[in-house]
Amino acid sequence: MTKQELTVLLQQYGIRLESFGQNSAKSLDHLLTEIVDGETVLAEQDGRLVRKVSVLGVDVFANINDCAQHLVEDRQVFTDGRVRRRQMPTSISEKLHQGEDVFAAVARALEEEIGVCKFTLLTPVPKTRVEIEDSPSYPGILSEYTKYEVEILIHSSEYCLDGYREVQKDKTTHFVWEKGGEK
Repeated sequence: MTKQELTVLLQQYGIRLESFGQNSAKSLDHLLTEIVDGETVLAEQDGRLVRKVSVLGVDVFANINDCAQHLVEDRQVFTDGRVRRRQMPTSISEKLHQGEDVFAAVARALEEEIGVCKFTLLTPVPKTRVEIEDSPSYPGILSEYTKYEVEILIHSSEYCLDGYREVQKDKTTHFVWEKGGEK
């Protein structure tokens, strides 16, 4: 799919592109990348365009000196200066690729987002649910999220007191530790 084809498709469903890339919304290029990378599928459902996405939530815990800690996403800083703060239900949120195994996605998400490879899976079976809502990232598009959630405990050698940063071409995501947590 090209950017022009995506633009035409969105306009056919009355989706206003002016709000894309504004405030906390992602750009049209972000949506195109999700589609091309196999993270998002657009489909017609009951006369509406629906964005179908499988999302993995990973709650990251550490036990350092008998002190339980929980990793949280603090903020995203975009290259254009915008700052996006989200109250995420899990430490890390990652879109699954089409057909990707959930547990393979856990390892990929930890490596990509915070550079962690050594961990213990605390959830042998992911919690799963489906939610349908208007997309905060792409205004005007209804999104159907299949959500998987797991908990992991990182190995003490992977612990970074100052937290972690994921640097991407368009933004940097900052993760920090909070004392406490369930694990």
